[in-house]
Amino acid sequence: MKRIALSLIAAFLTMFVLGGLWNALIMENFYLSHSPSIIRPPEAFNLPVIALGYFVLTAIMTLIVVQNFNENPKFIGGFMFGATFGVAATLPLYLILWGRWDFSMSYVLVDSIWHLFEEGIGAVVLCKVFYGTKMKKEVLTS
Repeated sequence: MKRIALSLIAAFLTMFVLGGLWNALIMENFYLSHSPSIIRPPEAFNLPVIALGYFVLTAIMTLIVVQNFNENPKFIGGFMFGATFGVAATLPLYLILWGRWDFSMSYVLVDSIWHLFEEGIGAVVLCKVFYGTKMKKEVLTS
């Protein structure tokens, strides 16, 4: 249980920090200029709700890894899982919303591609912490 909690926390922090750097520093102007007109001004963003969203995303990813990966998927496998999850979590929803709301297709594509990388890196961290800890214990008990 400790391994699961540590993995979840490490992956959550990784993705939350990466998301903050990307959205609030690197691409802030792009997102503000390409968002739907219903976007809140940056000073009114609800950071606790955004963090909750990242936590739920990370918890689902952790559950899938713990329940379905019998062995460490290593870097490429972990990244591919996270990248797939990131696109699956964003692109279909954005396409649905784009069909109803007036916002840029550039936003849809840029953010979906970003989540491919963000969740890919998050899954690498998740797997490294989850399996790295397990491997160290096995070595110590041998």
